[in-house]
Amino acid sequence: MEQAIQTKKNFTQKRLTYFFILVVGTAVLMNIYTALYSGIYYFRYQSANRQIPVFRQYYSEIDQVISSMDDYVVNETDSDYELAVATLETAQESLNSLKDSVEDALITRELLDLTDMTVILKKQMEVVNDAMNLYHTTGKEAFEGVTDSYEKVTSVYTAIQDEYDPFSEMLLDDTEEIYQTMQKNSILGIGVFIVVFLISGVLMFSQIKYIHHSISGPINELIHSAEEIQQGNFEGAVISLKENTIDEGMLLLIQVFNKMTEQLKLQIETLKENVRVQRQLQESRFKELQMQINPHFMFNTLNMIADFAYLENARQTIVLLNKTAKIFRFSLDFSGKTVNLSREIEELNNYIYIQQQRFGKRIRFLVKMEEDFPDIKIPALILQPLVENSITHGVGMLTSNAEIAIELTHNQKEKKISILIQDNGEGMSQSKLEQVVKDMRSYTTQSAKIGLGNVYLRLKMFFEDHVLMEVKSKEGWGTTVMIEIGYDKEEVSCID
Repeated sequence: MEQAIQTKKNFTQKRLTYFFILVVGTAVLMNIYTALYSGIYYFRYQSANRQIPVFRQYYSEIDQVISSMDDYVVNETDSDYELAVATLETAQESLNSLKDSVEDALITRELLDLTDMTVILKKQMEVVNDAMNLYHTTGKEAFEGVTDSYEKVTSVYTAIQDEYDPFSEMLLDDTEEIYQTMQKNSILGIGVFIVVFLISGVLMFSQIKYIHHSISGPINELIHSAEEIQQGNFEGAVISLKENTIDEGMLLLIQVFNKMTEQLKLQIETLKENVRVQRQLQESRFKELQMQINPHFMFNTLNMIADFAYLENARQTIVLLNKTAKIFRFSLDFSGKTVNLSREIEELNNYIYIQQQRFGKRIRFLVKMEEDFPDIKIPALILQPLVENSITHGVGMLTSNAEIAIELTHNQKEKKISILIQDNGEGMSQSKLEQVVKDMRSYTTQSAKIGLGNVYLRLKMFFEDHVLMEVKSKEGWGTTVMIEIGYDKEEVSCID
């Protein structure tokens, strides 16, 4: 029966899918129709609205042309004629822009007539100009030619004037017609929307009614059984099957739930035991990782002090030995343990002092920490290996201007701290950086190398998902190691 139910089509899911496709498809089609149809008429309406001001501007420019021609004939100044010609060209541009935006055939014919009259006006203006030039040359005998040609200019202007009112009315009628069409389409769209809304409402009501009978009841039983499991009552959590009254999908869900309950009952004790064993194993691995750091660090430090003692008198060596003794004591006392961040920084300063004596002015160490920095618990000897890496693989080979910066910042709002260790050393190529990051994230307790991987694994084991460690590097620009730790569940004080 279980196999038959699993291969059976889920009728409820099918119905809901069809209903969803119907509603969403209808809504999408309506929106597309409304957007396209309304958009077309909206832009036509906007275009029609802009036509009337453009035509008025054309008529105003024609008036200015005639006014300038009057001044030209009366005052006989060339500047008036030049102004008239320039204004007429502007009027022709206005008329051309109108022709580009008009779609109505009747209006287009009227515009062609106005264009022809404007061209005739321009030619008559040129005739007037020629007559004026002749008049200036031959004297008063040619003035009659000026008068005749100017009368033709005024006759063309009169013809253009006669076209103003009819053409303006045509533009207004066209705009009004487009607006009325927009209004009708809006009313039609609202009507269609109401009909679709009512149909969708009826369909939705039928689906809700079906779901209520076939799904809501079984869901309530699942909730009741889950509450029984929460209280530890696995026997009362088993749900009885009612195949004829519930949806096929819910029937399968109940069967899976009953099986899960049985398996959970069998596994709960095993899980508790596994957690206890895992915790012990985790603590053992943590101590193992923590102790790996000690022999390595002691060996390097003793070699460095031996070299230094060979080169100078014992006075400076005594200071170095005191610093080193503190580091050794710290390593032995806190091996496999955790320390406050303030103590870790204190020991890091001892290590930096030793390295400053070793390298002198070759390497500059910069330690910067914000005020009110939280003094959280961390695994011991986390920072020193990272600074040692910066020296060994970063700036150790530089003869001057080497720099290692250790910066600690605090995001109080998000309860996170960031530790940045940055050097200006040789850096790494992209391929080498990728390999280093890969080795760091795949580090195990059996690995021979001590460094980034060891630090990363100890941090992950201690802070789990609340820690992030990243390495960035560029060849010739240095390397940066960034550690970000969240302390949401920590009660901490501030470092003095």
